[in-house]
Amino acid sequence: ETSVIRAPTIWSLANWGENLLSVPRKGDLYEWPAGSTDPALRVSIANGYDQDAPRQITAMFVTPERFIVLLGTTEYGTDIYDPLLVRWNDQEIIDQWNPSALTLSGQMKLAVGSRIVGGTVSRMQNLIWTDVALYSMRYLGDTEFVFGFDLLGTNCGLAGPKAFAERDGIALWMTPVGEFYIYDGTAPRQLPCTVSRRVFDPLVQSMLGAIWCGANSQFNEIWWWYPDNALAPELNKYVCFNLSENCWSIGTMARTAWIDKTNVNRPLAVSPDGWVYVQETGVDADGAPFPAFIKAAPFDVGDGDQIASLHRIVPDMRAEGTVYVTVEMRRWPQDRIEVTKTREFTAATRKIDL
Repeated sequence: ETSVIRAPTIWSLANWGENLLSVPRKGDLYEWPAGSTDPALRVSIANGYDQDAPRQITAMFVTPERFIVLLGTTEYGTDIYDPLLVRWNDQEIIDQWNPSALTLSGQMKLAVGSRIVGGTVSRMQNLIWTDVALYSMRYLGDTEFVFGFDLLGTNCGLAGPKAFAERDGIALWMTPVGEFYIYDGTAPRQLPCTVSRRVFDPLVQSMLGAIWCGANSQFNEIWWWYPDNALAPELNKYVCFNLSENCWSIGTMARTAWIDKTNVNRPLAVSPDGWVYVQETGVDADGAPFPAFIKAAPFDVGDGDQIASLHRIVPDMRAEGTVYVTVEMRRWPQDRIEVTKTREFTAATRKIDL
């Protein structure tokens, strides 16, 4: 028997004024007018030559200069799909894609990689990832050379179309080879991850294209959702990086899409069962407070030639209600974990004797 791995249908969405543009992965470009009750329509071509229309588009975004940028699509004048081709329309003219001396439409084939994976608008430039590299796409404002393309780094490709997040000119993303990268305007560099084994060892490789990354600007965090079960490949696990504290956290929470805080002043996320959640409210769907906890990683004293004796814990935090503290220990390196009696403290607690 032969099995075929198909990439998930990830949609690219962008505003075109008050209208919505959309591209289903390997589909066409559609426009949905604001307030319309009709389905979105495929964008037509002004001169009527249908073969000039971009098809089989991998991803899409709209630049501040009002160019629609299509990533991985068909070449101009043919129906040949090129996974490394970048095309853009005439400025502010949604249905003009034919390069000529009279238009600013154009196309450029990237050189490094086998396919374009995704792209986005960033500060003073646009970023485009292939499976192995990161490119910069800058608006030049020239009638002959509309955009300039620069190779920013190699061996730093993108795992999936939504496996990146961009905030204030800084981009973070997951690569297909089990690494996290960051770009802040200098050069792409690997982001050390203290929980990489917990993330990448169980990661379902055939579902890299479904990984979703989102920013939580309220706490200066970047979140990735990924699947860890090949038999039930939903995005049920997350890994989170806090840029302010330079620390990682992991956990279980099923989300398939996320956007940063909006007009409701909270991030919005979607679960696999179709529910839309307002995040960061401090309560669950039924209005009950979430049980919050922090679990530290194991640590030892020196190189094992010293013994620690833990007598008390001095709380140094602002507590609301009751906080429970549990200490886990090993008496010897190969012993099982021993759990001490769980202790509690409130805002009035000075110390916890063990």
